[in-house]
Amino acid sequence: MKYFIGMDIGVQNSFRWVVLDQHGTVYSEGKHILVLRKLMDELLADEDNLIAVGVEAPMWIPLPKIKKTNYEFGPRFYGEEKREWYLDNGGGASIKAISLLSKIFEGLEYSCTVDKSNWKKEICRVYLFEGFVTGDSKPHFQYNYLMQRNFFKSKHSVDAYLTALSFYVVDSSKYYLITSILAYSHNQINSYNNVDAFISIWHMIFHRNNVIIDPKQEYPCNIYSFSF
Repeated sequence: MKYFIGMDIGVQNSFRWVVLDQHGTVYSEGKHILVLRKLMDELLADEDNLIAVGVEAPMWIPLPKIKKTNYEFGPRFYGEEKREWYLDNGGGASIKAISLLSKIFEGLEYSCTVDKSNWKKEICRVYLFEGFVTGDSKPHFQYNYLMQRNFFKSKHSVDAYLTALSFYVVDSSKYYLITSILAYSHNQINSYNNVDAFISIWHMIFHRNNVIIDPKQEYPCNIYSFSF
């Protein structure tokens, strides 16, 4: 079976995670990283299970080509304008993600991948991605409904839920609740911003913890987002 994990990192002490089952139903949720890691180990102990892990924080950093003498920072994709990866909230979430995820994935014995085509029992049972829940991708008027519907006590749980749900919808090809889904791929991002290279935060964390990640070379994970 497939399970979908979403994490809302936040820049304050607002870490929350939500796990969805193969039907898109909330399987578990919480705020403690060790509880999440224990749950991941329990799910992966069943050899038939696959898990997808998404984080609501910039998980790769573009290195744009230098034009003449200028080094121009810009959004990584359409929709990130005014909420770019390098601004306070995005940059702070990335730094916090490095710290938290290093503990969550420490000593993980299963191969992970940022390439969805390799998310298979025979290759890699853990798929890694980024969720984008801000700006027009944030449910400003639907928070109360989503909190009541899923018995969440925090808006940060809603953000974690939408991170997991955004990939669930793409993976299952289901229309769910929201008007449209945006799924950004490596090629779209690369062609949009004239990017020269990438720094993958997933790779940084996994190399530090000696966790196997596919592909081995730096490669940006996919980004999934709702459009409200």
